[in-house]
Amino acid sequence: MDFKSEDFERLFEVFKTECGEHLQVLNRALISLEALPDQPDLLSEIFRAAHSLKGAARMIQCTSIEKIAHQIETLLGRVNQKEITLSREVNDLILKGLDTIDLVLQTVSEGGTQDEVDVAEISTKLEGACKTPRSADKKSASKKGKMGADQRDLKLFSEESRADCKALLLSLRKIEQNPDSND
Repeated sequence: MDFKSEDFERLFEVFKTECGEHLQVLNRALISLEALPDQPDLLSEIFRAAHSLKGAARMIQCTSIEKIAHQIETLLGRVNQKEITLSREVNDLILKGLDTIDLVLQTVSEGGTQDEVDVAEISTKLEGACKTPRSADKKSASKKGKMGADQRDLKLFSEESRADCKALLLSLRKIEQNPDSND
């Protein structure tokens, strides 16, 4: 879907606001998790924020933000499933990913394009972190093989789909209650 310039500007302003809110949630929650790691509700909240950020970026075709948000979401999903630990290094990597998203957002806000920001390095690091098994689980991970990975992917897809459906239903209810609203 290609947008007219004025349509993109309006959509981007909404996206920028939403993106800023998600970035605040993610940054605040990651700092809180670093101080007190055993907070499953908070971990679920930041997973949903990363998922929402990815979906919003996809909607306006901001592929660089979508890619980084997807990798962060995948990484958080693995932390949530206790496949990897939210170590200081993983936390710092996610925070660097969020900083890169913010840089893309600023660049586009100032009239630039998303391609002006090099996301390759952080993307490669996030992707590598997503694929790294927990050190205690390296032997069992190699025994699980492809079936284990497929099951994890299916579970992650299922969780994402449920969250998307809930968000869609909430939006439809809002429209139903106030059909003349532009929100």
